[in-house]
Amino acid sequence: MKNKKIHTDINIYLVRHGEAANSWAEALDSPLSELGNQQAKAVSGCFGETPLSIVSSPMVRAKQTAAPLSQIWNVSVKIDDCFVEIPSDSEERDRKKWLQQIFKQKWNMVNSQIWDWREKAFEALLCKKCDTIIFTHFMLINAIISKIEKTEQLVFFSPDNASITHLKVTNKRTIRIVKLGQEKKTVVN
Repeated sequence: MKNKKIHTDINIYLVRHGEAANSWAEALDSPLSELGNQQAKAVSGCFGETPLSIVSSPMVRAKQTAAPLSQIWNVSVKIDDCFVEIPSDSEERDRKKWLQQIFKQKWNMVNSQIWDWREKAFEALLCKKCDTIIFTHFMLINAIISKIEKTEQLVFFSPDNASITHLKVTNKRTIRIVKLGQEKKTVVN
């Protein structure tokens, strides 16, 4: 009798960072606000006592949101630029206008840099070997969800700050949505 390799689905939790002190249009790499720090502490209580792998975007607000959970579990946070916010070549004064335009676009309208950004993140998720919590951003979460749902919309839903979107990576190299994170009408920050 041959030994069959048993593959279990991998749980992926995409956590949107806590509220930033400044909007993305004002500062590309803003730290968390006071409320954002409270949200980071609150989200750290959502995962139980058994440590999972923790990954974060290199952006300050994502790393700061991951920090309380990392401290509770006494595990290091792996920084991975696959999960950074949407790339923009806009000047600071033009970022708000650019972001407003992006919200209205469809995937067939984006440039290759944005297309490649989504594909890189999706492939990184497919390669996960263990249950993982990823601290990331509004647009990245939307990019992943829109690909899973096969929708042309760039913005599929509005994950709130510190919301948790639960995905499963299957042994057939597919990703399915278990539960979307809490939605709220918030500005992208």
